Amino acid sequence: MTLYAYSIQSNNSSVEWIMDFDASKHMTGNASLFSTYDTNTHTSQKVSRGDGKKLSIVGSGNVKVSNGTFEDVFHVKDMTINLFCVYRACQNGYKFEACPYKYVLKDINNNFKVVSSGPVDHNSGLYKFTRFI
Repeated sequence: MTLYAYSIQSNNSSVEWIMDFDASKHMTGNASLFSTYDTNTHTSQKVSRGDGKKLSIVGSGNVKVSNGTFEDVFHVKDMTINLFCVYRACQNGYKFEACPYKYVLKDINNNFKVVSSGPVDHNSGLYKFTRFI
């Protein structure tokens, strides 16, 4: 299974990722999350925040999460949150379903098997990914 970011592996990490509908890639500012890292790709690019500020991409690589791996994640200087790109997941064969109480991520190519689900954070109104099932 590949979710521009997904392959089954064992890991006990429970780092929180915000489900982002506007991002073009998975992104983090936390260099310690990377299991592989490359400073030779994407480093001339920048990403724009919602307030218009541009942040530098300083590298990319894979990030292990519970029971899986996000592949080709941007390491973005000064980013203080982790962003899970819903668009990228959908482009790579996954279906994202959301309702007022939870989200469900399904693998279209595997009989719509549920690969992740979780509650919405009602204080922030955000869907937060913490692990693959």
